[in-house]
Amino acid sequence: MRQIIVNSETLRLEMDALARQLKTRIHTHLCEGTYEVEYTIDRYGMRPAEYLHSIGVLNDRLHCAHSVLMSHKEIDLYAANDVSSCHCAMNNFIIGQPHLFELVRRNVRVGLGTDGAATRGTLDLFQVAHYAVLGQQILDGTPMHGSSPMSYADMLRQVVRGGARAAHLENVIGSLEPGKRADMILIAATDYDQYPMYDPVITAAEHTVGRDVQTAIIDGRVVMKERQLLTVDLGPMRERVKKQYAHIMERFDKAIA
Repeated sequence: MRQIIVNSETLRLEMDALARQLKTRIHTHLCEGTYEVEYTIDRYGMRPAEYLHSIGVLNDRLHCAHSVLMSHKEIDLYAANDVSSCHCAMNNFIIGQPHLFELVRRNVRVGLGTDGAATRGTLDLFQVAHYAVLGQQILDGTPMHGSSPMSYADMLRQVVRGGARAAHLENVIGSLEPGKRADMILIAATDYDQYPMYDPVITAAEHTVGRDVQTAIIDGRVVMKERQLLTVDLGPMRERVKKQYAHIMERFDKAIA
């Protein structure tokens, strides 16, 4: 369900019913742009989250990217219906003033994400977390002559544990403990911008970026070692994407000509 403005109410209801039947979840974009808010108000007399709630599909099966242009009532609806959200910091602050801290404070399931390298973003969630901290400082710290309500360490925890909770997988991933999957990364802490290092948590939260990750282990399986991917051959994939991208842009140019 990409977005309210590009699907019908019948499709929304049928997708919700199918998700219920399959015991799975739906990803959508919600409260993402002024155009979306204006569309639902003009068409249904309600804001986006209010409208989805009115037809019964704003529930614990819905995962909502962005969630920026939200009223207080919509935040209440997220909290009451156990809706999960994804804060894409590198794009969200272009859209408006995200309510990340308020959502976290209300115990809404919030993870951090990215729109991807093809947009105003990066796949590096460390950098996304850094942007999110600065954004909270600007919105909820500096105006009150205070510090950010979410520290770098808090934001790193939101990336890891918050992300697991947003995916409803907090009992499987998100922390290292008996009974959970062994997901972990090994980080180099020898770069010049990581010195002096007295507290590993502070270094990981404030200074580390994606390039510092040396080894990645997923469910106990090493998938990257010393910056070398062991399970994916990027060469053929890059060639395929290069060809497909050229074809897609050619079709796009013709469509808008």
